[in-house]
Amino acid sequence: MSDRAFSCAGCGGTDARSHLVFRERSILECATCGLFTTWPRLDAGAARRRYAQGYYSGDGASRFRVGAAERIMRVFRRRRARQLARELGGAAGKRVLDIGCGRGETLLALKNMGADVFGTQVSPQAARAAADRIGAARVFVGDLADAAYPVSSFDAVTLWHVLEHVTEPLETLREIAWILKPDGLVYIEVPNAGGTTARSFGTDWLAYDVAHHTFHFTPESLAALARRAGLAPVREAHLSLEHSPVTLTQTWINRALGGDNRLFRSLTYDDDPDAPRGRVPLPIHFATAAACLPFAVLVSLWLARRGTGDTYGAYFRRVVPPS
Repeated sequence: MSDRAFSCAGCGGTDARSHLVFRERSILECATCGLFTTWPRLDAGAARRRYAQGYYSGDGASRFRVGAAERIMRVFRRRRARQLARELGGAAGKRVLDIGCGRGETLLALKNMGADVFGTQVSPQAARAAADRIGAARVFVGDLADAAYPVSSFDAVTLWHVLEHVTEPLETLREIAWILKPDGLVYIEVPNAGGTTARSFGTDWLAYDVAHHTFHFTPESLAALARRAGLAPVREAHLSLEHSPVTLTQTWINRALGGDNRLFRSLTYDDDPDAPRGRVPLPIHFATAAACLPFAVLVSLWLARRGTGDTYGAYFRRVVPPS
């Protein structure tokens, strides 16, 4: 299937095939580079307003309604920091930029390890929470390009589940190549639209999330996009204990019980109250999740070993000097 209005943000191709159809949007696959795009394309201004108004809540910019989930997320954020520090050979003295830095918890952990940390965030609410942790002058409210960081500024740049939200991914990666030091490291982590669960469960897969995700990456399409931006892959990561088991559990529940990610929406500050809830009462969703989650952890570990899990991450280095 082709769409004459389609233009791929990754390669400029104009031919597309229909991949999946949802309630109000579909996903198109570029016939040239294989990048999946939510179509019609999400409006950048509307996306910013959504994150500013409905994605976080309260003075602390809480993401989850349940305190235990917030505490678990903080543990995972510190784990992110330790992983990056190992890749950098230690965080002390390293200048690190986290794009889409959330509430700044990962950056705070890196700061406590001696790193010189900075972040960008489109949500003013979350940016204030991040500024309280790492300093107001270190958090830029807005898009990366508008921050105008100087060339070769950072030893490391990270995007944890951010690239799927941006409206111009190629330009974002080119900007990263510009601000990265010659021997610097980029880490990008995204939902894996080429994984076993995404291919097997289609529209039931939690991580398509077409209300928020503008693009959907496979390992191949992410690598191709990065190369166009002047970044070369160094090493892959196929498991996120933070995301993979939860994604798998909610996907199974979607298929078995119906509803549009109802359990996940009930735990977060949902900005889509009109999403279908299905006919099964919410307590049954919770009971099913409790039964499924341990098994989902084991399956996620198995899928990761095969390189086909629900999350994909990759480290990149700059190969083309800025011009």
